[in-house]
Amino acid sequence: MADVVRAVRSGDLELMKKAMSKPGFCVNAPASGGRTPLHHAVDCGKIDVCQALVQRGADVDLEDQGECTPVYIALLKNNKRMVEWLLEQGADPKGKSPDGDKYADCTEDEGMKELFKKKWN
Repeated sequence: MADVVRAVRSGDLELMKKAMSKPGFCVNAPASGGRTPLHHAVDCGKIDVCQALVQRGADVDLEDQGECTPVYIALLKNNKRMVEWLLEQGADPKGKSPDGDKYADCTEDEGMKELFKKKWN
């Protein structure tokens, strides 16, 4: 799994696809810290990699070991584009942080708050 995570974090789609084609690979299997390849791609802000992973079946609502979803990670990174894309892929807009706060309450960015309050509720 380490080779997939390296490819994901570097944004190397060809290397990632090669690593994912190995027998027994599961796109939702946890790697380091219980994070899946999608968690790592979101953390790095690589939407093209996220798209490839979701096409392969990555779960956009899967929590890592610390109970962080991809949307929550994107919120922490203040990546509005990524949050919106994840929601378009079916991520739960009513999800919560590991502390139990609604996503809209996890950011100071008014544009991000509006994204949750108007568009997705």
